[in-house]
Amino acid sequence: MLPPKHQRRFITCTVVAAAFGLVSTQSFAASNDARPRPWQARHQAAVGRQHIKAVHAGHGVSAFAAEGGDDDGADEAENSAEATAQFTEARTAPGVVAPGAYGAAWQQLQSMKHTSGSWDHVTKRVYNSDDPRYRDVNSNSSGGAGEVTGRITGIAADNQGYVYAGGANGGVFRSTTGGGHWKPISDKLPSLSTGTLSLDGQQRLWYATGESNTGATSFVGTGVYVLKDPRHGQFQPGDRVGGAELESTVIHALRFAGTTVWAATSTGVWSHSTTTLSGPWKHEFAPNPDYLPGGSKADDPSAPYKNIANDIAVDPKDPSKVLLAVGWRGGDAYNGLYAKADDGSWKPVSGLGDLPTSSADVGNVTFAAAADGSRLYAIDQSPAQTAANPDSGLKGVYVSKSGSPFGPWTLIADYTKLKASGSALQSAGYMPGIQSWYNQFL
Repeated sequence: MLPPKHQRRFITCTVVAAAFGLVSTQSFAASNDARPRPWQARHQAAVGRQHIKAVHAGHGVSAFAAEGGDDDGADEAENSAEATAQFTEARTAPGVVAPGAYGAAWQQLQSMKHTSGSWDHVTKRVYNSDDPRYRDVNSNSSGGAGEVTGRITGIAADNQGYVYAGGANGGVFRSTTGGGHWKPISDKLPSLSTGTLSLDGQQRLWYATGESNTGATSFVGTGVYVLKDPRHGQFQPGDRVGGAELESTVIHALRFAGTTVWAATSTGVWSHSTTTLSGPWKHEFAPNPDYLPGGSKADDPSAPYKNIANDIAVDPKDPSKVLLAVGWRGGDAYNGLYAKADDGSWKPVSGLGDLPTSSADVGNVTFAAAADGSRLYAIDQSPAQTAANPDSGLKGVYVSKSGSPFGPWTLIADYTKLKASGSALQSAGYMPGIQSWYNQFL
């Protein structure tokens, strides 16, 4: 039995966990327009403190304070709330960072005094997410995942059995056996946050850093790197394409068209030559340039969410025909599909068939083309549906049977059809596409 003072602290900490867990879960995991901003973290801390004080005064916890004759419990509650806010801020701040700042910090870190040495693994036990000893009603345990390693946000494979996988926060690994026996090949880079991996026509491995899944545990990157001999080499800082233009961004997709590579990032759409890897990236399109680094509204709390590009589709028969999928998954006026007009500017398009083009229904979008270019596929998450429907934000899966990004597009399936196809997700609140605002793969 704990003495009264420790009882008070234990109860207070429990209240902190309950109150703050509720607030932070709604703010960071919600599928609507809740955004993990630094100012919001501070607001959550304040709300958490007020909520804790109210519970402290109204549910008997104050009796322990009276017995102890001090207010350590309230102080401890506030300290816990503040610690949670600081933990959050460190992972979401400062929002918009000028290109070059990350690189400068990395160079300073490299110049610091260090002690050489080597590290050895102490344990090699794999993580079993279905371990029967660690199950509770609110976890994903017993869901069938088994042995897992975390989020894989990039994967590529060649026709010789070489497989490359990028962890959300773990860098790139190579397997020479078609799977298994993984070895890290990017540990010398300043960022190990993975956006995507792609092999080009020359079998060079392109590594885009900065995880694009919009959650509180996603980290920005330092740009795009190219490994010319991925079967044997390792990424080096000097392998970066262009300059610092894509520093402090997240990158959802890399798409190749002729001698051009396109990048969909959190600061809009960029392009670069695939034949000459030096020279800066070209900024093709940003719907709200005032919110970019150096812009008049760069300090606005909404700035990180005003220029999000999710994917790019290129016509394999005509690389000049490009479709941009742009938009914040929680909904914004700039959300939509864009194409280049005759005057060279990017304009919203419509009339593509079943594929939605309105700002309310274009959210997180992913494209994928058949190997021979005969078909193009798309997944679309609808901000409007996500806000209104607790079951799923998935608007649909679509195909362009011409292989052209301009269609016509035909709906293949929506979440109700996928539910009826044998999906394990059947209950209210958990249907196919429930996390389409967060993670997609085609």
